[in-house]
Amino acid sequence: MTNLSRAVSNSIGAELTSVSFEIAEVSIDSVLDEGLLQDIPIIGSVVGLAKTGVAIRDRMYVQKLLKFLSEFKKISSERRDEFISSELNTDKKKDKFGETMINLIDRAENDEKLVLYAKVFEYHFMERVTYDYCIRLCQMIERAFYADLLFLLEFEDLSLESQEITSELYKNGFLSFAGVNGGNWDGEVSSEGGMLYRISSYGNNLKTILQEI
Repeated sequence: MTNLSRAVSNSIGAELTSVSFEIAEVSIDSVLDEGLLQDIPIIGSVVGLAKTGVAIRDRMYVQKLLKFLSEFKKISSERRDEFISSELNTDKKKDKFGETMINLIDRAENDEKLVLYAKVFEYHFMERVTYDYCIRLCQMIERAFYADLLFLLEFEDLSLESQEITSELYKNGFLSFAGVNGGNWDGEVSSEGGMLYRISSYGNNLKTILQEI
């Protein structure tokens, strides 16, 4: 895992910048069979494992890698290089970052989450959030159902709507508990109460990112 983890860190700098075409348009067969993009360390490492039979889901994982790298490539090389020199300046940090990203990419249930991961890192590169905050937010996104995340775009503080969704967003840290509405009875009609929530700082940042996509 160490070599594979470090390959992720080594893939987001100059090697990625040197790719002159749109990564997202590259076919998996071109990568696995024809050796395209294997100068990018993580691609070469994953393909090498696939050829030895270690990576059972190699085609799916390569597809996810291509999507993530295509989004990451949109971030300026200067910001990526600065990130490497400031946050990934030891082998231990490179390995930890790589291991985290390998797991996040593998567990992403759709391409939209891969886009979100890249956008979250762009926020860090723009110094809007810290590195630790960035990693935590990506892990929170990974645990949540993507459709629930989209609900942040319409969520209003203290709303009683969609209690099932807001409960899940609260569990994942995107909302903060704000109290309980016990409902009311006017003698003829009763209104249901429920849990009240406010959007958290993580929820606010993710909402802004979703609005920019």
